[in-house]
Amino acid sequence: MTSLGQLGRDLRAVVLLTTALFRRLSREGIVVRSLTFPIGLVIGTLVLTIGVVAYIRFTPVVALTPELATAALIAELEENEFRPLITETPQAAVDDNEAWAATDGETLWLRGGGPQTLVVEALIRERINAPWRPNTQVPKPDLSAATAMGRNIVVLLGVLFSLYGVVFGAGMVARDRDDFTFEVELSLGVSRWVHGVVRILAGSSILAAFLCLGVALCAAILGLDDPASMVRHAIACATGATCIGLLAIGRSGIQSGFTGALALGMSLATGCFALGAAVPALGQWVPMASLVAGESSGWQALAGTVVLAFAALVVFTRRSAAV
Repeated sequence: MTSLGQLGRDLRAVVLLTTALFRRLSREGIVVRSLTFPIGLVIGTLVLTIGVVAYIRFTPVVALTPELATAALIAELEENEFRPLITETPQAAVDDNEAWAATDGETLWLRGGGPQTLVVEALIRERINAPWRPNTQVPKPDLSAATAMGRNIVVLLGVLFSLYGVVFGAGMVARDRDDFTFEVELSLGVSRWVHGVVRILAGSSILAAFLCLGVALCAAILGLDDPASMVRHAIACATGATCIGLLAIGRSGIQSGFTGALALGMSLATGCFALGAAVPALGQWVPMASLVAGESSGWQALAGTVVLAFAALVVFTRRSAAV
């Protein structure tokens, strides 16, 4: 009964302390800004680029001589999103920037290039019954190009959030130790492992929430081959980085040697990414490394995260949460 009562108190303490720490982190402006800025910058840049490209799109003007400007040719030009301009001097219209292209039936003058050039040339050659016409079926980029770019952006966000996770994991302990909050928690009548679980849950949940938001936005704008697997990779990445921060902090504080612990945690995190690139078969089981290890479901990374979290909890309880 005593052990069951202790377990009940521990679990209740985990819920209450995790909620309190999560609320404290979410209320700190520097935390929210640091997590929202990279997502806002990347997604905002993509949206702005798409908006600018859509805004500067124009309807090309094609200058034609009155003899060439038949009703059928004008209809075909308008159907292909060209705007006909009838003039006696089509070349002058191009020279004066009044038209993007011009023709008198024998010569085609242009101020630009691209697939639209082939389309307008094919239409004019067809009208004058020319023996040869260019192929206007220009292949469009495959959707895989956009999804590959989306995955690369998620990987970049994962690298950045992994570094954040190390700072979160180590910083939560170091700061609370310096202002004696951690010592107050240690005086509570709960098991030592509670304090490690609380920091893993609070740090990883807030990091994973923002990182998964970035994954969702990338999937909506660029597309991802398997958004669900990328979400699993993101959760593993955020949790693994937080655990590394707890592993590295030891008994350091911000005012007493925090730099060494932080450097160690950063080195371990970047080492995980290097492992994923060098040994993909092993990297898919390691949080953070799975992001760069190639295509995998993400379940392996979550399994590896459970092992890492257990190791971090044991080390943290024996080193950092010791009296």
